[in-house]
Amino acid sequence: MTAAALPAPRRILVVTDLGAAGSEAVRAGARRAAATGAALAVVHVMPSVGPTALAAHEAAVTTQVRAALTRQVTQFARHARAAEFVRTGGVAEQALALAQGWEADLVVTGAPEDGAVDTLRIVRHAAAPVLIARATDGAGPVIACTDFSDPALPAVQTAADEARRAGARLHVLHAFEPIPAAIVGIEGRGIVPTAEWTRARRADAEARLARALADTGVDGDYAALEGAVATTLLATARTRGAQLLVLGTVGCTGVTRFLLGSVAETLVRDATCPTLIVRLALRDGGT
Repeated sequence: MTAAALPAPRRILVVTDLGAAGSEAVRAGARRAAATGAALAVVHVMPSVGPTALAAHEAAVTTQVRAALTRQVTQFARHARAAEFVRTGGVAEQALALAQGWEADLVVTGAPEDGAVDTLRIVRHAAAPVLIARATDGAGPVIACTDFSDPALPAVQTAADEARRAGARLHVLHAFEPIPAAIVGIEGRGIVPTAEWTRARRADAEARLARALADTGVDGDYAALEGAVATTLLATARTRGAQLLVLGTVGCTGVTRFLLGSVAETLVRDATCPTLIVRLALRDGGT
């Protein structure tokens, strides 16, 4: 399987909670729409009130929400023409249904710690790539996180395209877990890993990273670092002042839903820079 970048988005859907996280998402979506010529839509999902006293005021509340959505779009997407949607129900369910019906090929949402948008559920189940928008000064590198598996292939090339578009350097990063102090060898005998093992693992990883970087044709560098994977990726992004983290996960088409790995979920939740989750689409059933 060869690496392939994602095509430039044709339709970008922004999910907003109308708060600070939503404003950042609208800003990020508008910038990408302007850069790629993509159509832009912004959706806010209101909770269902049910048969309560509040139901009598639902029409008035909806009018107020539509006005607030228009103000946010006008302020943060002033140079883009955006369709505006207001839906009622569960945030993730309604956003995902609209993304599918509108055929969005990029979903932008705010960081999960900042707003009411159910970001993790959207990331887990969206068929399209998902950008977690966060404020950034845009000065650092684009970091491609890779574990050398097939799902990482489009992530590296997509990160390269992002770096090229932004005029930024590309940093290709691999983190590997430390070898346990003792592992079981032949006939149950313990084998104590040596420093040579770690050096060999790093050398092999660096050779693969060098090839991956060269294949992108983008100026940059690479690193293979030992440590807990999620912690190492997050620390590197902070240290390098990354403007974007790009990570690949595996997905299946059709009725089989996507699963989000623990590393990806940690980056979505805890990264301090924008994070783009892309998928290697498989046939239905994961084959």
